[in-house]
Amino acid sequence: MRRSPTRLTVPVTDDPSLPVWTFRMWTMGFLSFALLSFLNQFFAYRSEPIVISQISIQVVALPIGHFLAWVLLEKKFSVFGRECSLNPGPFNVKEHVLISIFANAGASFGGGNAYAIGIVIIIKAFYKRNISFVTSLLLVITTQLGSPLVTPFFATANILVGYVLLVYIMLPVAYWVLNLYSASRYPPFSNELFDASGQLYNIHNIVNDKFEIDMDAYAKQGRIHLSLFFAVSYGLGFATIATTLSHVTFFYGKFRESYKGKMDVHARLMKRYDDIPNWWFYILLEASMTVSMVLCTVFKEEVQLPWWASSWPPRGLRHGFHLHAPHQCHHRNHKHDAGVEYHHGVLLGSDHAGEADRQRVLQGVRLHEHEPGRLLP
Repeated sequence: MRRSPTRLTVPVTDDPSLPVWTFRMWTMGFLSFALLSFLNQFFAYRSEPIVISQISIQVVALPIGHFLAWVLLEKKFSVFGRECSLNPGPFNVKEHVLISIFANAGASFGGGNAYAIGIVIIIKAFYKRNISFVTSLLLVITTQLGSPLVTPFFATANILVGYVLLVYIMLPVAYWVLNLYSASRYPPFSNELFDASGQLYNIHNIVNDKFEIDMDAYAKQGRIHLSLFFAVSYGLGFATIATTLSHVTFFYGKFRESYKGKMDVHARLMKRYDDIPNWWFYILLEASMTVSMVLCTVFKEEVQLPWWASSWPPRGLRHGFHLHAPHQCHHRNHKHDAGVEYHHGVLLGSDHAGEADRQRVLQGVRLHEHEPGRLLP
């Protein structure tokens, strides 16, 4: 009888009496979060960045947890009327899982460093402009979403197949056989920007003192050209948005059909625990929207985003709200994100009358500056 991968790795029994909110869990969890956050940000500056995932902590935490269970005092004490202990018993699997979730958050849920950190570094290190610590902190907090999920094997295998097709078949044919878009004039793999002659593009010449694209200077210097790998990757970023919609339509429909009339064993085990109340998510949503509005009004000179761009419903719908449900469903099943930021950048530019070309150029510059290894001057 064939058993599912979940049943092979996750127990089908549960012990509700196991301690969870322990001193060991909080201490190791916070240390893991801080350590992976620092290390991944530190290594993000490399041309070939190293990403340290939560798997490292997951392996190391097990012997350390058992060691703490051996050496910590078992003496009980009272905190706010509740009886507590530094060592409530043997180190258990639930503590281990929560520590791994903390670590995964520190690793930006498998992505390495927090996405918005790159924006802050670009402004300060590359463009030599100032952005305050408070603005930077709020920007990072309001843009960092994610989940503690781990990529399933079938999704990893699917990505590997796509990578082989792209790198070893599509790109060599397009570059050396077809010379697509005069690709041989530029390196096949590079995150640099080039002019029509194949020389490096001087971005500083087309950005004015207001941190905006100077279209006259841009017309004088000429169009931005990308390496073939960079251009194809950018195009596939748009393609993933469409494929996400179609994939979720078929996959999720099949999932709903198979779900009717039965409940997974782990879902049954979780029925004995209370659900997280909806008001908790409503508070998080409201807090995030409030802080976003503060960024767009109080700190508007630094973030350069008008308040209506993130709050007005019609624009919110156009800028990806309609993609939120399928995107999250896809992420839940595969732990893989579609590049919705491409979609957002183009539509936001179209909302500014007369600035569509300006935004399109800026989007190319922004992608270039987000690449690791190009953040320092």
